Amino acid sequence: MSQIPICGFAIQATEAKKAQATGAGLTSVVQAELKQLKDETDALGNTPIAITPTKTGVSNLNKAYAKIDAGYDDGIAAFP
Repeated sequence: MSQIPICGFAIQATEAKKAQATGAGLTSVVQAELKQLKDETDALGNTPIAITPTKTGVSNLNKAYAKIDAGYDDGIAAFP
C-alpha cells in the first residue's frame, strides 16, 4: 500500500495540469482552492484527535495529518 494519502494523488494530478492552469490564468484560483481544502482537512482532522484516548493514537494521527499537509503544501507551492 502506498504511503501517499489518497488526497496526495489528487494534488499530484493537479500539479500535472499546471501548464493548463497557467495558460488559462487560473494559478491563483487553484492555489486558493488548495489552501481552502487544506484548512478544511485540518478542521476535520481535529475531531478524531480530540476524541482519541491515547497519546500514541494522537501521535499516529498527527503523523498521518502531517503527510497530508505536506502534500497540500507542495501543491500550494506549485501554484505561486
